[in-house]
Amino acid sequence: MHENLRPASRRKLIWPAVLVVMGLAGAPSTAKADFSLEFSNTFSGGPPTGSTPWLTATFTQGTGVDANAVFLTLQANLSVNNGNPENIDNLYLNYTGSNLTSLMFTQTGGTYSGPFTPNTGLNAFKADGDGLYDIRLDFGTGTSGLTGTTTVTYKITDTTVNVNDFAAQSVPDNTGDSGPFYAAAHIQSTGDNGNNSAFVNSGNPIPGGGGGGEIIPEPSSMLLALSGIAGLGLVGLRRKRRQPVAIA
Repeated sequence: MHENLRPASRRKLIWPAVLVVMGLAGAPSTAKADFSLEFSNTFSGGPPTGSTPWLTATFTQGTGVDANAVFLTLQANLSVNNGNPENIDNLYLNYTGSNLTSLMFTQTGGTYSGPFTPNTGLNAFKADGDGLYDIRLDFGTGTSGLTGTTTVTYKITDTTVNVNDFAAQSVPDNTGDSGPFYAAAHIQSTGDNGNNSAFVNSGNPIPGGGGGGEIIPEPSSMLLALSGIAGLGLVGLRRKRRQPVAIA
């Protein structure tokens, strides 16, 4: 009689544990939330002539040895306007981390080979009729700027840099500002004759960006879940083997 009850009792103990471990496997982590920003709206000056988005900025959390770094990839999409190449010379970003002034930018890829100067300061940079930004990236002007379909990737480092800290909006400066925006850029040689310039802004962050996607479980949680399930299976197997043989 007692032998018949033991398997059921064991199942009552094992299955809640399995469900807990499975819950750990499915629990999302907020440490990684890659996203992209598309610049398709002009809030000051003459608009660029090409198709939108004129610029795409993708923020990706690093992995492995670069887990504490963020990779920023810029993809221009600009035209030649009346013989003048439209070009991006300034990019404005926001940042909510506490290590703003110690961020370091290192180019790791892309076709851009022109000048580059990163500038940081809390609410230190104003993008024309919009509010205040924390980061301004300066590129070259004219043909030495971000033109055509130029791409560039920067590795942003410090002790710890989290991709989520870049998904923030500008701080209003004056009543009537166009923003707040998540990011803005200044583009030269725009307008009807190519002798104007424009300030353009991004839309809302698009989840996934170039990092593949969505918020996913941490690898450590997945390993813990798999190890736990495997361990429970072994325990059940051992107990089954150790059951005494019933004697008729």
